[in-house]
Amino acid sequence: MSQAFGHCSTLFHRSHGTFVLGSSIAEALDNLYYLERAAEVVVKARSMQMELDVISNKVAEGFKRKFQAENKEAAELHFKALKRVHCSELQWTQASQGLASKLGGIGLGFPASAAQASWGVPEGLGMGVNHKAMSSVVELSSSLSLYLTSLISRWSIRLRQAAGPAE
Repeated sequence: MSQAFGHCSTLFHRSHGTFVLGSSIAEALDNLYYLERAAEVVVKARSMQMELDVISNKVAEGFKRKFQAENKEAAELHFKALKRVHCSELQWTQASQGLASKLGGIGLGFPASAAQASWGVPEGLGMGVNHKAMSSVVELSSSLSLYLTSLISRWSIRLRQAAGPAE
């Protein structure tokens, strides 16, 4: 698989979806986020059914260099913001589970233990991302993991729609 990545940070695998890499979890998440945004733009542009103006390789390379130079710090800030938002959602989710059990009903959201069970993560290990090419491993909350899963699902569907029927 590392040969398939080559010098790239994103790999589209026909049967298993998309893989992203980064020098940190924050950078990998940022790559995933902007991939989803790009897929959304492509789907919207193609839905207009008009000829698209493609930017030149020179402009694309210039943007790539500028984006990569600024990406590390921005990725860390983006990751911290996502953790703040999604960890606070996780606290709300766990509170709703507790309230629902007192009322005899079912709460909204997913408790951490349910997410761990569904992904086969042993209790106590937490939700982690581990890849040889990543320089750090960070424990992720199940809320953030669910967010990533929903992103993957959304743009996988959009990319399939944009690609048209399979050959």
